[in-house]
Amino acid sequence: MVSSLQSCTCNLSSSHGLIAVFRISYAYLSEQLGNPFVNLRCTSICENNPMHREIQSMAQQILSYYVSSSPLDRFRLQASCLDLIYLLIRFFTLADTTTAADTAQPKSDRMLSILRYLHQNYNQPITLQSLADHFYLSIPYLSKLFKKNLGLNFLKYLNKIRIEHAVEDLKATSHTVSQIAFEHGFSSLASFNRTFRDIYGQSPSTYRKDCASEIRADDSQQFLRQFLERHPFRVQSNSIPPLICRADTLSAQPYRKNWQDTLSLGVASDLTHSWAQSQIAQLKQSLHFSYGYVWRLFCKETLVTPAAQTFNFSYLDSVLDFLTQTEIIPFLDLGFRAKQLVLNVNSATNTDTSSRISELTVAAMDNPSQYKNLLSSFIRHCIERYGEKNVETWRFCLHFDPGIPFSGDGLSWFKIFSDTSGCLKTYLPSAHLGMIGIFTYDDNKTFEEFLSQIVKKEYRLDFIGVSIYPYSLMQEQSLNNPASLDESFMLHKIHALQKLLMNYGLSEIPLYVTEWNLSFASRNYLHDSIYKGAYIIKNVIDCLHQTDSLTYWGSLDLLYEYYDSNQMLNGAPGLLSKNRIPKPAFHAFSFLAHLKNQLLSLGAHYIITMDGRNNYCIVCHNFCPPNTDYYYQYGEKISCEKVDALFQTAPVVLTFRIDNVKTGRYLIKKKFVNQKSGNLLAEWIHSGKPDATSMDEQSYLSAISIPRQTSETADAENNVLDITTILESNEIQLLQVIYQLE
Repeated sequence: MVSSLQSCTCNLSSSHGLIAVFRISYAYLSEQLGNPFVNLRCTSICENNPMHREIQSMAQQILSYYVSSSPLDRFRLQASCLDLIYLLIRFFTLADTTTAADTAQPKSDRMLSILRYLHQNYNQPITLQSLADHFYLSIPYLSKLFKKNLGLNFLKYLNKIRIEHAVEDLKATSHTVSQIAFEHGFSSLASFNRTFRDIYGQSPSTYRKDCASEIRADDSQQFLRQFLERHPFRVQSNSIPPLICRADTLSAQPYRKNWQDTLSLGVASDLTHSWAQSQIAQLKQSLHFSYGYVWRLFCKETLVTPAAQTFNFSYLDSVLDFLTQTEIIPFLDLGFRAKQLVLNVNSATNTDTSSRISELTVAAMDNPSQYKNLLSSFIRHCIERYGEKNVETWRFCLHFDPGIPFSGDGLSWFKIFSDTSGCLKTYLPSAHLGMIGIFTYDDNKTFEEFLSQIVKKEYRLDFIGVSIYPYSLMQEQSLNNPASLDESFMLHKIHALQKLLMNYGLSEIPLYVTEWNLSFASRNYLHDSIYKGAYIIKNVIDCLHQTDSLTYWGSLDLLYEYYDSNQMLNGAPGLLSKNRIPKPAFHAFSFLAHLKNQLLSLGAHYIITMDGRNNYCIVCHNFCPPNTDYYYQYGEKISCEKVDALFQTAPVVLTFRIDNVKTGRYLIKKKFVNQKSGNLLAEWIHSGKPDATSMDEQSYLSAISIPRQTSETADAENNVLDITTILESNEIQLLQVIYQLE
């Protein structure tokens, strides 16, 4: 893909080669997307992207329709062209590069309005004065805006737009150079020639001659038709070729189920309620996670404050008693995390009455001895109540607060960590204490600063926990929506963080993902959709061998209640709805919980496991990301009715071929969640979106929003077992393969 302001040369190495040029109007893209900045890059020679093959196939299809004599193929041609544009925008959009290299600030809404106006009216006699008058700005201020945001002055930027449009007409029309100049806003032919020569180094007439085709349009179409007859493309048919997913029982290996290591449960005061405990017990029974992350232990709600003369741990005892009785190992945050509800990525709401920095932080600042006294008392109490042997198996952490510096003469995060470690290790020398909560949205700068302090001060941590959400600072500057287009964002982020650990010589410190989800917001209906289930399974498969702990953020919708959440579903990130109905996200983790303990094979769409007794378990998905409407238009504020329209229909056929199995008959029990099965959000909408108090509708939705189940048999011949299944867009499946005794 080449910009209209660039020149390129193509050389054919074979007489069977073909060069085809597809021209896409920049003005059309800008108008349709409502964004004056559309930057695409697609270079299959230099980049390795699986979508290149899809682009090539689509281009071949377009050429076939172009030479077709069928009137119906004219419509298919237009549809395919739009599909091609969709793929380019969806997978090859770059962040805006018009900003000066040394400018990191995002453009203001005012600047974007100015640029949209220029792109819409570039062919009018616009001057700096008229533009300033239109937006009620002074000329010096307007000039400064252009220089600061674009690195160009007003006239150069306007002429750049005009030349981009003029070049398209020079190539594609027979209009005279003078006509093209005036149609695109130039006041004279001389100014057009001068501007054009400054950019291209030649006159418009010479440029047109160089670009002129040696074959007229009618002749080129005939030539293309004859070429395709001699060298036909293999255009995809309507049938979907299966993806062969191979496995061999001889390669079985044990593996760590890192997604079952920890589940974030909530703040301690919420977990004292019976409704929370009963729902968490339901999650434990179905999902089999080991640790439960709990924070905000010390606050007014738990009746434990640092300044007290004596401490009443009764509320905390009720939480810890519940965890131990339910066989959930406590993962306790001894830090300063507040209870915060994020309605969207630009709005965080404190749902407690305290300030952003907790009382424990204030105590650590004003009177460190109070904090250490509280912590020592709590640890001694836990040892006396639950036994030293049990408490040593617990995990402890401090959550990073960006309001506290890493180091310094006054209060610093590492000073608090040192005090905490001293108290904990005095009573529990082998207890694990780490840091969690560093967000990586800032291109890992905070994480890197943290590592440099560890090396400089020689601090010892038992683990480091990071929070990963698919947000990109560069994406936010480009699209005003931070949601990243990278479908494997978490995998790539983990790789980047591990590389930093290695660079600082800290690779021996375990890296935990202690917080992850598709959105930081508590009001995003994608949380309730079948897309969420596919998203979870895809990321678990991607990151299976990348970290020892993969802690999903969000357990119960009821923990995210606020004044706006009167409906049964409101886009909260929990696994169970407020009426404790399992959502697709729950079903995803439930499917994963059935996996056996020996890993056979892992692929982009699947994971295959076995138990060593001729039984197998397969979990697979057909993850399909949302279309560009999510990134360009709705973002996280999308309504529940528009969720389905975000996803295209793209089924996939998977054939699992397992070698060296026991010959005989196998029973295959399939459970699946798709648009029509186990889809709580769709069923809720179809039922008229009943509120949370409607008991009859709750019972109905609870009964109908479960995975569908089917059974069939397959015979293994010559020690090979083949199983084929079809998945719709964002469908997830659990295949339990059981050997049948004769």
